[in-house]
Amino acid sequence: MTEFFDTRLTADVASLPVPDVVDALDYEAIVSAIQTDFQTRYPDFSAALESEPVVKLIEAIAYREVLLRQRVNDSAQALFASTARGADLENLAAAQGVVRAVVKEAAGNDPAVYETDAQLVNRFLLSFSRHSAGSRGALAFYAYSAVPALSDVSVLGPVVHGRAGDVDLVVLGVGYADASEADIAAIRGTAFSDGAYPDGLGGFVVRAVRAEYDVHLRITPAASDGPSRELARNAAEARVRAVCEARQRIGASVPAPLIQGAAYGDGVSILSVEDLSPVVHTADPYTAPILRSLTVELA
Repeated sequence: MTEFFDTRLTADVASLPVPDVVDALDYEAIVSAIQTDFQTRYPDFSAALESEPVVKLIEAIAYREVLLRQRVNDSAQALFASTARGADLENLAAAQGVVRAVVKEAAGNDPAVYETDAQLVNRFLLSFSRHSAGSRGALAFYAYSAVPALSDVSVLGPVVHGRAGDVDLVVLGVGYADASEADIAAIRGTAFSDGAYPDGLGGFVVRAVRAEYDVHLRITPAASDGPSRELARNAAEARVRAVCEARQRIGASVPAPLIQGAAYGDGVSILSVEDLSPVVHTADPYTAPILRSLTVELA
């Protein structure tokens, strides 16, 4: 069977490098450049004292130049999905007819809760596929539009399930929980509605299987005593949790060496890691591995 290590249907724009058009700001370099320019125009000038009025004026000009360059940077970043935030991102998405969705309606004194920037970016990128009815990107777009806080979506066809003409839209509910009946109905009514999905084809919304697992590690820090041992344990626990939570995706695997490697980190603060409850979870297209508990103890 094919292994499904990632069901991401859009680019991971958060990992892209900062665009070259964004200028790296260096206040000291700008001050030096202005002083050099000024001394070229006025060779007799000597900035011997920090308190000299000309020096203070140069510093003021340099500070204002930094502010101006930052403003240019902000304007440039507002044009890219990888760097736009807040209202800038909303205006970028609006060009595709995508608006920030309401996750939870306002009630009483509680304000409305809207989808995050990351969720909006994901739908914005998927929106380019929505005019291709029945495509993986289109189905994912409609699923996230129906329930913006879905944890993950996977679109599986005959290559996986073997049923000609059918598509399974596999969803992992809000907060990595099972999708509710209301969510399933909303997704079905949106993704497989007239105009969004071709007539004559079968479409099904399927809950992802949640494969819960526990992690139990025993680590030996390099420090023999003192608070450094607990700091090393806390750091290892944070790294392992981050790696496991990043793998909470439909079709992902959780290799035991990955967990141990995360516990070690990239330094030498951990001498050894013993896996007391090795995780055995291979990739399955309908299953999402979910971290249930994490225990990291000191040797």
